[in-house]
Amino acid sequence: MRRFVWGQVHEKAARLAFDGSMSDTAVAKEIGINRRTLSRWRKREEWQRLESELWEEWRAERKREQEEEDRKRKEEYRAQEAAWYQARKRRAEERKSLRLQGATGAG
Repeated sequence: MRRFVWGQVHEKAARLAFDGSMSDTAVAKEIGINRRTLSRWRKREEWQRLESELWEEWRAERKREQEEEDRKRKEEYRAQEAAWYQARKRRAEERKSLRLQGATGAG
């Protein structure tokens, strides 16, 4: 039996399989191996370790994306709030100006 050495082809297969857009049969065909070979590779410690790393990367990326969305949402809210306060201030100044005009008899 040949000695197993983890290499680029194994990593490519793992990344393709992890992506989820291809079936095992399609991944095996892309790599140029039999689907059963891919199934054996999936059981290897190296594969399991890489898959865990890929999941961690995926989770970290989703977290970054969520944090960015939250930041943008907060910025939009602050901008809307600032615009609302400016409009409110402007209306108060207009009312004050109208009251002053009415009190002085100008008009």
